[in-house]
Amino acid sequence: MLAEERFGQILNLLSKQRTATVQELCEALGTSESTIRRDLTELDRLGKLNKVHGGATLPDSRFQAEEPTMQAKETLAVPQKRAIAAAAAALIHAEDFVFIDAGSTTTKLALIGQEGQLLYSFYANNKGNPIETAKTAIWNLKTILPGSARIARTCSTGYGESLLKSAFNLDEGEVETIAHCTAASFFDKDVDCVLDIGGQDMKCIRLKNGAVDTIMLNEACSSGCGSFIENFANSLGYSAQDFAKEALFAEHPVDLGTRCTVFMNSNVKQAQKEGAKVSDISAGLAYSVIKNALFKVIKLSSAKELGSHIVVQGGTFHNQAVLRAFETIAGADVVCPDIAGLMGAFGAALIARSHDRGEGTTMLPLEEIVNLTYTTKTRRCGGCANNCMLTVNVFPGGRRHITGNRCEKGAGKSDRGEKAPNMVAYKQKRMFDYTPLTEEEAERGTVGLPRVLNMYENYPFWATFFRHLGIRAVLSPFSDRKIYELGMDSIPSESECYPAKLAHGHVQWLINQGITTIFHPCVFYEYQEHKDAQNHYSCPMVASYAENLKNNVEAVTEGKVRYIRPFVAFTNEKVAAERLIKLCKEEWDIPASEVKAAVKAAWAEQRKAKADIVAEGQRVLKQMEDNGGSGIVLAGRPYHIDPEINHGIPELIASYGLTVLTEDSLPNPEEDQHLRIVDQWVYHSRLYSAAEFVRNREDLELIQLNSFGCGLDAVTTDQVCEILEGSNKLYTVLKIDEVNNLGAARIRIRSLLAAMNQRQARGIRPQPKPAAYHRSEFTKEMYQSGYTILAPQMSPIHFDLLEPIFKKYGYHIKVLANDNRAAIDMGLKFVNNDACFPSITVVGQIMDAVLSGKYDTDKLAVMMTQTGGCCRASNYVGFIRRALDKAGLSHIPVISLNTNGMETNEGFKLSPGLLFTALRGVVYGDLFMRCLYRVRPYEKEKGSANALHQKWLEIAIDSLVNSKSKWSYKAVCSGIVEAFDALPIDETLRKPRVGVVGEILVKYMPLANNHLVDLLEAEGAEAVVPDLMDFLNYCVYNGDYKHEFLGAGWTSAATAKIPVTQLAKDLYCYVWGASLFDYDRFELARRMTKSEAGVYRFDAYFTAGNAPEIRINTVLRADYYPAYALAADGRIVTLNSAADAVPAGPAIDIDGMRTLTIDLNAMTYTLSRIAIANCMPDDAAAACPSKAFRTKDGGVKIWMTRNLNWNGGPEIGAMKLGSRLVPAYSGSATSGGYDPQDPYIERNPAYDEEESGGSVKGDQAVTDRHGRLYTLDEILLGTPAGGLGRGITSIEWPSAYNVGSTFVDAVGTQITARVFKSAEMKAVTDDERFFAENPALSAQIQGICPYGWHIANFRDWYDLAYAALEASRGDGTYPVREEMLTIAKLVATNANNVAPWLRTQEGWNSTPARAAGADAFDFNLYPTGWRLNKNGYGQYGDTAHSWVPLIGSSAKKTWRLNNVKATSNYWFNDNLDAGNPAVGIRCVKNYKVKK
Repeated sequence: MLAEERFGQILNLLSKQRTATVQELCEALGTSESTIRRDLTELDRLGKLNKVHGGATLPDSRFQAEEPTMQAKETLAVPQKRAIAAAAAALIHAEDFVFIDAGSTTTKLALIGQEGQLLYSFYANNKGNPIETAKTAIWNLKTILPGSARIARTCSTGYGESLLKSAFNLDEGEVETIAHCTAASFFDKDVDCVLDIGGQDMKCIRLKNGAVDTIMLNEACSSGCGSFIENFANSLGYSAQDFAKEALFAEHPVDLGTRCTVFMNSNVKQAQKEGAKVSDISAGLAYSVIKNALFKVIKLSSAKELGSHIVVQGGTFHNQAVLRAFETIAGADVVCPDIAGLMGAFGAALIARSHDRGEGTTMLPLEEIVNLTYTTKTRRCGGCANNCMLTVNVFPGGRRHITGNRCEKGAGKSDRGEKAPNMVAYKQKRMFDYTPLTEEEAERGTVGLPRVLNMYENYPFWATFFRHLGIRAVLSPFSDRKIYELGMDSIPSESECYPAKLAHGHVQWLINQGITTIFHPCVFYEYQEHKDAQNHYSCPMVASYAENLKNNVEAVTEGKVRYIRPFVAFTNEKVAAERLIKLCKEEWDIPASEVKAAVKAAWAEQRKAKADIVAEGQRVLKQMEDNGGSGIVLAGRPYHIDPEINHGIPELIASYGLTVLTEDSLPNPEEDQHLRIVDQWVYHSRLYSAAEFVRNREDLELIQLNSFGCGLDAVTTDQVCEILEGSNKLYTVLKIDEVNNLGAARIRIRSLLAAMNQRQARGIRPQPKPAAYHRSEFTKEMYQSGYTILAPQMSPIHFDLLEPIFKKYGYHIKVLANDNRAAIDMGLKFVNNDACFPSITVVGQIMDAVLSGKYDTDKLAVMMTQTGGCCRASNYVGFIRRALDKAGLSHIPVISLNTNGMETNEGFKLSPGLLFTALRGVVYGDLFMRCLYRVRPYEKEKGSANALHQKWLEIAIDSLVNSKSKWSYKAVCSGIVEAFDALPIDETLRKPRVGVVGEILVKYMPLANNHLVDLLEAEGAEAVVPDLMDFLNYCVYNGDYKHEFLGAGWTSAATAKIPVTQLAKDLYCYVWGASLFDYDRFELARRMTKSEAGVYRFDAYFTAGNAPEIRINTVLRADYYPAYALAADGRIVTLNSAADAVPAGPAIDIDGMRTLTIDLNAMTYTLSRIAIANCMPDDAAAACPSKAFRTKDGGVKIWMTRNLNWNGGPEIGAMKLGSRLVPAYSGSATSGGYDPQDPYIERNPAYDEEESGGSVKGDQAVTDRHGRLYTLDEILLGTPAGGLGRGITSIEWPSAYNVGSTFVDAVGTQITARVFKSAEMKAVTDDERFFAENPALSAQIQGICPYGWHIANFRDWYDLAYAALEASRGDGTYPVREEMLTIAKLVATNANNVAPWLRTQEGWNSTPARAAGADAFDFNLYPTGWRLNKNGYGQYGDTAHSWVPLIGSSAKKTWRLNNVKATSNYWFNDNLDAGNPAVGIRCVKNYKVKK
């Protein structure tokens, strides 16, 4: 379809329904969203329609509330009008005053007398041409004005203020907010709140002591204004007048919420489908208008906040239903003048009267105005890089009016005068004034850098970094409209903020320049500038938007452009260097030393750039102070200095003579900055600091820039507002998007200036107060006195289990059941409506309950989860505290339920028992959800599935809270699945399965997802909802990723691994193994990922002896064919119909986690076993030699006959596990071959991969034969040790194995870690009893040994000594000298007969005794020595040491195995030097422990 044809169809559709969404147009025209968006942009440019967020509206929307159209009014009651006009004319005298209000959709004219009496008025739709409408008003005035009358003074206001002032040569213009306040004060001299709702804008002005205190405007669209109602009236075939009358007779107003105008249309259509009457829809819209005003603009939580003297005005209040809705919702009595639509004009007339000094008006004679001719044209300015599109109106006498300009150049004014300083202009130059290498200088090629998002923060770093590496960095230009249009095709969503949308154009610009490699880093952590901030994230869009671009830009998805997008942390120089060294090795094969030097230079330049901005800010601030001037801190994000994003607002502010500062050009506050919110985003921390700086000064005000669609600003705007208004300062926010009309911004800024002048004239000064927030803590006394703790509902199927668990542990938790519409309405009152819907529902539930009167608020607390992640969820706690503060209930403590220490409360502790029981409750909930949703759509008896759920819910609760319950955890899991499998269902039905994904609360909470599961089942579908445990596992695994790529410490990785290997095995093994796999009705629990075309991988838990039927695409009980099943012979069998038998799956010999990889190309699969990350895999283990050694009880133990030699494999990355062996060098036989200083020159020279600095002398051949040396973290967690720093004097086991910790080992034995001191063990007289009473001596801990193997424990070494001594008894070459070893002897003495059988023949510096049969014994103990933390390698060639789990003194927690010489051969020593963190290990195959 040609563009012209599409244009015609779009306009035809709009002519019928007046509004349309992008989705509606896509469906109607059968074309893509990107095409529709381009068409709407072009039609908007041509003036054929108005492009709005998410769709379009017609440009000629008419709004006159209950009044007839102007065309109709011109023909009605003409004789009566002439009579009235004649009578009115008699009232007009000399020295009267005229005011013209050129509004956004209407033009009003008012003529008042010297006493303020309204003598004449005019009100009409301006039809997009306010000059012509105003000329009509003047003509009407001229026809009735007596010849003796003289107009004393004139004034204009509104959106067309300056246009009409220029056209008619009026005396003055006034910003409309002041005009409206002046008019309101005329009707109520004590007015403290003015609410004006016009055709396309809305404002609420609060006054204090007669001066403007706060101004709030709708920032982004006309939702909730007059045109909003008229559009819907027209779409339903009603005039605005008749539609308004219908509302007065509504019986059941439809709840339409407060959504955007375009999307509200779908709500109305849905209401019509459900049979709603027009009267109910009209009344619902009236309520929606007021809800929008109160909750989105004013953010009202109580009618008292409006004040006691409220004046409402604007043409929308001609609609009596809107007025009544306001009175009902706000619960307030208001003044609504009968000239509500004329208040702006009337107010400006009063202002004109107050300024009259008898000098006469400059306005053109009425006759000239009526006959005024003028020309209008458009042109590009060309005065600067902005190249603004100007609209130029030329009037007689050389008067001109120019709009569209961002500075005085475009207005035709001289640019030679001294400008107010503008820090935005300075930043644009300082951050980007770097000269890249030429192509000839760039030895390593060229990369393109899109000038978007975090580039505005970190470009000095990247420019310097690439220059030092010999890479030419090509930067895209500052944004403009053309760049935006370049990327429109690839923008996936209209809901993204404009800075993100622009990124598509910048990437395409680079591609169009022939750039084939684009570098766009995902900076997850920025440099933390504020010590009190809880974290230092980038916002989610900034941190990850490169991933969106990678998936949507065509040249990237097709592989034509290499798109490098590493996740990086700027926590500090070291963390950045470690990540970039690895990246540059992979991408460009650059040596680590070069990368490290480049990072060092880049880091210094980045910090210098930031310091320069602060220094320049200080200079500009002092200049302003010296000149007695005033300034505006324009606070936003780094990318708000982009001229296309800020639309020239900095220049506009500077044009008013105000110094422009930025949020990062101010010094950081020195005082405590612990705020109500979680201060976790670096860009936002600057906003708070800027607000704290401004609150102390009379010469500065702050304007916050907010990009439309930025969800995080729901947090920041409230906090910045609190800081400023708490110190009696003004707060102004400008919400900006791709629409570059500065009209609303000018009004807002001029309103701020007028308010500043009023406050100065009346002596209103800042009253600085500390911004630090002091929360109410939940104390031990509160816990002991039984405070009720309210918790919001999130997932009924899970939370039904969690409430009794908390009560078991002494917490009087009440999970709220008020998940209803009333809770949402309450949330709208207390939460910034830019916040996400889940936050509104959560806070709404809490506040609805708190204010219900059901609870004693003096014995009440609230609990909310808090993860510390980078989205808004971590600020729900802050939202709740703000709501309680607004309600006057700040004494109620809000408990943060977290596991990361974000907040603590003396009276609330998450004990291990509580946490573990709660996790079991979550698993029960997941199991209920899977089973219930699986069978309920097919149940033969209605309600039987829910009844079965209720029955087993009671059993599950009993098993969790009753210590004497007959139900074990495993029995409950198995019983639930067995019961639901037996429930009678209709086996013949086949229903579509619909997956439900999304934000965690919306996914599980019926209120938040409009009862989606019930709706799907009612519509004939089966809902499939992911497990809640998935989210918890994601949180756990997240720590591992942060450790690997983002510089988090080893504890982050440890936290990620330990729960997976211990908790998950206990919890999930029973559920997915023993339960779900045993029943055909329930599918395999998959975690599938696609590695390449046709190759899939997923991880799942299996149980001992289980051989499940594993089908790849099982659907319900009936399969879709062809299907594929796994057979025991290693092949994939194709099932073509139900008649084909499903083969037995692969046999599994032991429970544990498996990775199944399916290759549908080769029709094969592989099944590998894993336990912890980076352990030795099955195939590597198969290559390790092993041997069975006889034990004292007649059994055998299978040992690996070499020390472990496993570096973590290729997937672990450059940082490997273990240190290579280092043969002695000539300097000293015992120093280990390394000069003591060498290992500490660089971070980790001990590793054979990615060496730097000190030269590594390790022998790889020797290492391959005799193994590596490992630290504790390496053997237990698979975590590379990193640098082994000089001077470490103590080492500890990872926390899961600390003394007193309880865990389950690899064969299911529960172990409590404890200390075994020498004195205790030397006193043992009954070895077998001691072993039986102390299972820790036999703990089978896998660590990095292969699956099914463990690190040799004390009992293993004890049994090995028995085998060696038995061998020595029959060997005459080494006579028996000792009796069989006991525990006491093994600890107290050297076992001289043991070591000769264990030693290798080679490698020893001396020649200790060695048994002639040692080669046949084949244990091969090599003198590997140790790697010292203090002074490098030691005792190579002299000793052999091995870690022995859980054996140690209280101070060291380790023992060592010593093999030194013939007279001191085999013994355990609990006094191992704490500077010896790396020694060898042996692995033993798992065995059953005798009870």
